Amino acid sequence: MPVNEGDYQKFLDQFEKARLILAERLETTTNPALMDELTRRLFEMEAMVTAADAKATPPPDKGLAQLIGVGPDAAVEIGKTRIPPGVEPYDETVTSERVIAVGDLYYIYQHEKIGVFRVVQKLQELFRAGTVRLSAGAGAF
Repeated sequence: MPVNEGDYQKFLDQFEKARLILAERLETTTNPALMDELTRRLFEMEAMVTAADAKATPPPDKGLAQLIGVGPDAAVEIGKTRIPPGVEPYDETVTSERVIAVGDLYYIYQHEKIGVFRVVQKLQELFRAGTVRLSAGAGAF
């Protein structure tokens, strides 16, 4: 059971190595059910180790003192710090909604940069004060 960052990284490296060996050996297998079953069992083993690590009682400060180097449990090396179990990886998938949202944010940023919102606010203040008269007509020269 990994208890610190170094052990956890070593566990992940060993598990990845096992996955690669399994993938190489299964390339020659013509039985897809066997490949699926072995892959499923490998993932179950990983889940069991992670679940066992999650059940371990963390220190009262969740390992912060160890991480920042305060107190008797301070880590001497970076790899000896506690790593919280079950850290979910960040969702790095690119969806069309995210791309559209970035475009909208950029559009708003450009308008803010050139001052469109400040100009509209100032025109609104002047209109309410009666200084600027806006009409719906054709206008005049």
